Formats: sequence, C-alpha cells, structure tokens
Amino acid sequence: MASGNILKRGQQKYLVRIPLGTDSTGKRRTLTKTIHGTKADAEKFVREKLRERDMGTLPVQATEKFGPYATQWLTLHRPHLVRQTQKHYTYIVDKLLIPSWGSDRLTALTPSRLEQFLFDLREQRGLRTAQYTRMVLRQILQRAVRDRILDQNPLDEVHLPREKAPQFYVLTPPERERFLAVAKSWPHYGPFLVTLFVTGLRPSEAVALRWTDWDATTNTLHVRWTLEKVRGEWTFKDPKTASSRRVVALPQ
Repeated sequence: MASGNILKRGQQKYLVRIPLGTDSTGKRRTLTKTIHGTKADAEKFVREKLRERDMGTLPVQATEKFGPYATQWLTLHRPHLVRQTQKHYTYIVDKLLIPSWGSDRLTALTPSRLEQFLFDLREQRGLRTAQYTRMVLRQILQRAVRDRILDQNPLDEVHLPREKAPQFYVLTPPERERFLAVAKSWPHYGPFLVTLFVTGLRPSEAVALRWTDWDATTNTLHVRWTLEKVRGEWTFKDPKTASSRRVVALPQ
C-alpha cells in the first residue's frame, strides 16, 4: 500500500494524506489531517500513522454507509447459512434494516436511535421480529467493530425484554392413550404421528429418518438429517445446529 504524502499549505501548516485502502464499495479511503508545526512534525505524524495502519491498529475514518456495508456482510455471510436462515436474514436486511438505515453512516447508529427503532419495530411487528432483527443487526455492527469502523457495538447497550415462555398443555395419561390409539388406527400417518409423540422430533427430522438411523441394540434413533423442500424438490439437509444431531431413546 502506498505511503502518505505531505503538502505545504502555509506558514507552519501542512496537509497530510495517508491512504487506507478501500471500503466495501471499492471506494478509496484516505486519512486527511492538517498539521500545525514544522515539516518534521508532519513527517513524524505520517510515520506514526503508517505504522498504525500497517499493524492494523489505526481507526478507520467513519464514512462507511450502513446500506452497502450490510449488503456486503450478507453476501459474505449467506453461504454459511442454511436455506431457511438465508431467507430470514435477507428479509431482515433488505426489508427492515436498509430501508431504515441504508443512507446513514455506521457511526450514526447510536444506542438511543437503535433503541427507538427496535421499540417501534416491536410495536409494529411483534417482539420476536424485533429480537431477530436485533440479533442480525448486532452481527453486522460487530463486524464494523472488527473492521475498526466503530469503537464499540452500540447494540451492547440496547436490550429488549425477553419473550414470555409459551404455555404448554400437557396431556393427561388417559388423553395420551386416546391419542396413541387413534394415531395407530391410521395406516399411513399413524407411525409418523406416534414417532413425533414419543420422541419430540421436529416433523422435518422425523420424515428424514431412515432404517439405518435406528439402533436396534440400544433402541435409539440417531437424528442426522432434516428433509426440506429446495426449489420444488425434497432434499436431505444437515441439521441447523450441531446440537440438533443427537441420539433419542425410544420407549420400551
């Protein structure tokens, strides 16, 4: 990368320019500073900033706009996500974040503005959407911290209330017996419903089971796949998280 240059602008006044590479849109970034003093002072400043730049400790001038930066983050991050999560992230970035913040500089996203944004989103779309949006936005801003565009993540100071745990209705023993009796009477869907009932598997996990996933010796099921529809075709996919790969004991 090129070194800085020094231009004399008057008596005891020098304009310093130091190239910092390019931003997410390919636009060149430059650190510009007016030094009041001697040429030796300007040269010393250039040496110090070049050293910081080359060591990766020089803060980036905060001119980066949120829209292009978020789009680049999504492009780099998307290949590592499962298809359904890709759709969710794309919707959050393209439909909720960029329309609200696209033309703003990243440094303009202050905790108070973000707090108001998430509060309004919660009122309009619900708590779950606001929480999911906060999670995606936090990842984008954390990358900006890593890239030294931000000193710290403004969302670290913004919190949403936790969603209330859903109330589950637990079947009584007689109700369980009636459910299993009805399920077993269905020749096609009965085994599937019974499997869901006794294992707690997700439907996409249950339909992906193969005979090789059943260990007859230990009477356990090995959950290794999910079955999802991709571009109109059913496809076996890896589970969304590592913890989703698990062994489930079957009742005796």
